[in-house]
Amino acid sequence: MVVVLISVEQLCKKIGYTNLLENINLSLPSRQVAVIFGPNGVGKSTLLKIISTLEPLTNGQILYRGQSVYKQLSKFRQAIGLVMHEPLAYPNLTARENLKFLGNLYRTKDLEQRVDNLLSEFGLSDQADRPICHFSRGMMQKFMIAKALLNDPHTLLLDEPFSGLDQVSISVLLDRIEELRSSGKSILMTTHNLGLGYSAGSKFYALAHKHLVHLGDKLTHKLPKIEIAYRSLVTPIIPLSHSE
Repeated sequence: MVVVLISVEQLCKKIGYTNLLENINLSLPSRQVAVIFGPNGVGKSTLLKIISTLEPLTNGQILYRGQSVYKQLSKFRQAIGLVMHEPLAYPNLTARENLKFLGNLYRTKDLEQRVDNLLSEFGLSDQADRPICHFSRGMMQKFMIAKALLNDPHTLLLDEPFSGLDQVSISVLLDRIEELRSSGKSILMTTHNLGLGYSAGSKFYALAHKHLVHLGDKLTHKLPKIEIAYRSLVTPIIPLSHSE
């Protein structure tokens, strides 16, 4: 059964006198990977921060299972996993310590085993007891993905999740995304990388000129058609790579 987990309705964001996002509408049901393409600086990260309640909106509403997220903040935050540019973790703690601390907050079952499994899955076992402030960009990205998966969230919000990852880690993440989608989870991600976004996604959008535009679905639109639709919206034309 498909269930709408997150709904965004008429979302607007103003910073000072500048409208950054206008009338954003989005429905994220279970078993869907929605991908938002867009060049840097158009508001993709801001949109995910607003949806995750890390940043306030100006107008509109965000619903989780049909109710305002602001009326069920604790429940909503425990239902999502989040990857942002910022690690949202304690830099002087090790990867293992950070995951165990967060897992205790979420009362994660079989925490020790889950932490070990996630560290192993993303190739961090050898660095698990090293403070994350010493991590490279790629290691930090893998840690943040592991952290987002820790509480077995219903929905993942991923901001440029492929950034800094090597090809092996990209393959692991793509496999994990498909596994989550098949199991009934929903995923919303942003990326500037058309090829990887298409590989991961099932429904595609572009954020351009303050608005969110539906580009098409994987069932009906192959990659070249999505690319043409995207390029027609972005001015000036932004060159898009098909691999990191």
